[in-house]
Amino acid sequence: MNRMRFFLTVAAALLFVACNREKDIAPELHYAGQANMTIAELLEYHTVGSYDSFDSIPAGTVITGIVTSSDQHGNCYKWMTIQDGTGAIKIKIDDSSLYPKYRIGQRVYVECGNMVIGDYRKEVQIGYWIDGAMAGISSSQEDLYIFRDGIPGAEPEPIIINSADDITDATYGHLVKIVNCSIKNGGIATFSEPNANTDRIIVMSDHSELVMRNSSYADFAQEIMPSGDGVIYGVLGRYNATPQLYLRSAEDVQFIRTESLPAFIPDENSIGAGGWTVVNEEGWGYWTNHNSFKIYNPNVSPINSWLVSPTFSNLQNRTGVYFTLSQETDGTAVRAVKYTTQYDPAHPTDGWTDYTLGEVIPAEVTSNPNFRIAFQFNGGNGAWWQIKGINFYARVQ
Repeated sequence: MNRMRFFLTVAAALLFVACNREKDIAPELHYAGQANMTIAELLEYHTVGSYDSFDSIPAGTVITGIVTSSDQHGNCYKWMTIQDGTGAIKIKIDDSSLYPKYRIGQRVYVECGNMVIGDYRKEVQIGYWIDGAMAGISSSQEDLYIFRDGIPGAEPEPIIINSADDITDATYGHLVKIVNCSIKNGGIATFSEPNANTDRIIVMSDHSELVMRNSSYADFAQEIMPSGDGVIYGVLGRYNATPQLYLRSAEDVQFIRTESLPAFIPDENSIGAGGWTVVNEEGWGYWTNHNSFKIYNPNVSPINSWLVSPTFSNLQNRTGVYFTLSQETDGTAVRAVKYTTQYDPAHPTDGWTDYTLGEVIPAEVTSNPNFRIAFQFNGGNGAWWQIKGINFYARVQ
């Protein structure tokens, strides 16, 4: 009898645990209706003006999209972005804990006929217009407007951004992927200053820049930003004419660490005996020293002059090698940076490949003992280009 009572007690306990586990699993929700407007069509109802403004949304409008933002780590506050195959939109919500309901990859439907579409400092969003400004859906009413459908899946494919030139009105609000980039002061500065939202600078491969807007309330705010290079994910917003990227978490920055190799600092011994060669392809120009290379055209006629390096054989065991310059210029000359492994003194300007500063050079190039770099200058009277240092980097394995 005691043994039977024991078994019944255990069975009841297991049943109780199982029932409570079922309560911990949220039921899969489904929206009963359907979208009747794309996000791109909704965006057509509002034209951004010179200052904050809004337009009405037709009654009965329903849009749908996949959630791409998250406030889990504190950098996206009281707003959410969604996107479909046609566009993306920011939704203002007066709720500081959106993550438990609206996870990245979650499909939602938004009944937005009672809201407005407007902008705050030219960033388009939907919400309410109250006292001359965009305001969010109250937390007590968001369930009347936003409906989850299914369970979270994969996030949408991001828009690839290589340069500031890739950013257009059509990219705002979207999940983006910044490729071949680094962060200015990475390895030195924190993501945010302690008591203020902070702009940090992403540097892209063509040296154009993008603001990374970080909240001092983010849980990664006081982490040191990574050095190196790689990709950064985030939601693209804007403040007036300035694009700005919002990270969802510190994991949105996916860099490969790099180390600095000894910099080459030019001096008066570099040219000639130091292995550097001046090639005047057209006209005549000259390089001076003063702890730098400097080409200057004092003539009326334009010149086309090259500075060719010796071989860099110390890079053969390195991977992910790239270099940058410490330089100054008057900005009028056409300047180019190049590399080769096929230098021929008889034809010194043949066989070169154009190089964009900061891009990784193919390993088969830097591992070649004949690897050289060159600087080409083409400028008119008074033009100049000064190179103060050549800074090599390599990835840390």
